[in-house]
Amino acid sequence: TSMMNKGWKPVTLGAIWWGPTLIALAGAAMILRDGVALLFTRGEDAKERNARLFLYVMLAAFTIGYVPFLPRAFSDRYLLTALAPAVIVIAMNLRAPVKHEVWIGAIIAVVMFISGTVMTRDYFAMTEARWAASDWLIEDHGADPLTIDGGYEFNGVYTMDNFIEATGAVSFLQMGDYGYWLTEPPEYAIDLLEREDFEVIHRQPYTNWLPPKKFEILVLERKL
Repeated sequence: TSMMNKGWKPVTLGAIWWGPTLIALAGAAMILRDGVALLFTRGEDAKERNARLFLYVMLAAFTIGYVPFLPRAFSDRYLLTALAPAVIVIAMNLRAPVKHEVWIGAIIAVVMFISGTVMTRDYFAMTEARWAASDWLIEDHGADPLTIDGGYEFNGVYTMDNFIEATGAVSFLQMGDYGYWLTEPPEYAIDLLEREDFEVIHRQPYTNWLPPKKFEILVLERKL
């Protein structure tokens, strides 16, 4: 991901990213060790290794998925994809001899289920607010969509085709220098934070559940 998108947020977090990275690498090493050992073990030894492997997978998933988001609001929907394999692995290990490892993994899976569901709800709340803000900007304020830096989804709908036609881009990863698929510096922006040389002309509120807090989507206009 870093190679394709140098501005990807986790890559720019700095020193805080090393902790989860090293933990994930250690977990991956243990997963690889037990995974290879499982090829050569049978019976109760195989069940015990399988239970440990399950715990390593759950801890690694929890660390990679959650730790980087702890300083900020949770609003990510992708963790829900871990639920199906988590439930399958739990079911496979219910009769494992190492019960405490199975229960620790099961507790992690429950936490992932509850928080992942709430985070998905928060993501939809934020997304609904972003589209409401863009509707206000276009319909009420009269802005041309081609002059708006509205984020990945908005510009994918409104500006990508124009950008590809104007620049001859052959991949959606070619986004230009002015935001998502913009051929010129934007006159407007839709963002969670204020920007230099822009002023706030509209605020679209929404509420998070995790943590319970009110946020605003800002509609910004470039200062004259």
